Amino acid sequence: MKSYAFVSRHEPTPDQHALATAAGIKLVTVGDRDAFTLDPLEFIQNGEFTGVVVVHPAAALRCIGFLRVAIFENRIRAADGGKPSFFAVRLHHFRGLTSLTDEHNIDFDPQSQAFPVIVCTTGSDS
Repeated sequence: MKSYAFVSRHEPTPDQHALATAAGIKLVTVGDRDAFTLDPLEFIQNGEFTGVVVVHPAAALRCIGFLRVAIFENRIRAADGGKPSFFAVRLHHFRGLTSLTDEHNIDFDPQSQAFPVIVCTTGSDS
């Protein structure tokens, strides 16, 4: 099972744990971070994490070139007129050019001005 840092001010819900487990991911809560200044090296340096699960799009963009990124798709579960609450229905996986290069032997010149390639999949993270 791969360990992913769960970046959130909340603990993962049972729905989130179930979706992650089905994808072969162990969620490790690391607390909240500012999405605009999040440093992906924090999660890479000790080698503990294969990826991150984030909520904010800016956090995902800051990590995408360094780690696998996963984001839960939520649905609203609230009674009419009640306080909104959400539940996870799917875990989306995104991989940046680093993973794609390793898996497909693509020659990439980091000095070029090419834009990073992002591969989006749903379901398994393999």
